Amino acid sequence: MTVDHHFGGVRMAELCVDKATRADLKGLCSKIKDTQAEEIATMRSWLKAWYGTDETPSVPPETKPMLEKLAGLSGRTFDVELSRDFAQHHREFLPEADECRKHAEHAKLRALCDTMYKTQAEEIDKFEAVIAGKPITVDTGNGGLATAGTAATGGAGWLAAGGVAA
Repeated sequence: MTVDHHFGGVRMAELCVDKATRADLKGLCSKIKDTQAEEIATMRSWLKAWYGTDETPSVPPETKPMLEKLAGLSGRTFDVELSRDFAQHHREFLPEADECRKHAEHAKLRALCDTMYKTQAEEIDKFEAVIAGKPITVDTGNGGLATAGTAATGGAGWLAAGGVAA
């Protein structure tokens, strides 16, 4: 279930990286895309090693309408709707991650589920800030940060570093 859930998240993040107007949101989505793609690879390797199965990921049915809706949006409308959808996508996963981190048979899986739970809870807060029009700071990796200008700076616009274009 988590492999497919993350696969849908990767697709949403890819769309975000292409269409978001805010560098900070692009940075957050880029980080989600990379992290969840790594987690998919890890979980697939565990499924093969532990259970002899190698399932091909697919976008969950509940994520497909979100992707179709988002594909037709642009500008601030896209940023807000993507943030709402991603926050909801993460909220739907939190109970599963919580159950996994408490009861999974394999310690490595419990640790990964704990990390996923904490990360996605933090990301929900960031998406809610985007919805509210507030700036967020995102560690884009390799020492780069993406952040936003604020009203106090005259709305100087979105700034990016570490390879995330404004």
